[in-house]
Amino acid sequence: MNYRIPSSELELVTLIESVANTAAVNALCKAGVLKPYLSKSEAYRLYGRGKVDFWLKSKMVDYVKDGENSSSLRLDRVRLEAVAQTSNRSEYFDNFYSQN
Repeated sequence: MNYRIPSSELELVTLIESVANTAAVNALCKAGVLKPYLSKSEAYRLYGRGKVDFWLKSKMVDYVKDGENSSSLRLDRVRLEAVAQTSNRSEYFDNFYSQN
């Protein structure tokens, strides 16, 4: 896995903001302030239909099914936020698939 040191102060600040936003969503979900899962329509409203459909198609985000007897499909809010905060999608793919 290759890591790259931010080349500018702006890039470092952007990285720290992205990590802070994702960590905040994670903490709020664990505290019960935010729902940990979103419906597809809620995800569309927050992130945009095109982005969410692309993330689902490219397997960056997966559905979570509510048991065998339910047709309800949900999306993990923290995973959505992490993908949304990742500016370099190919780097995310490299990191994700090298860990699995």
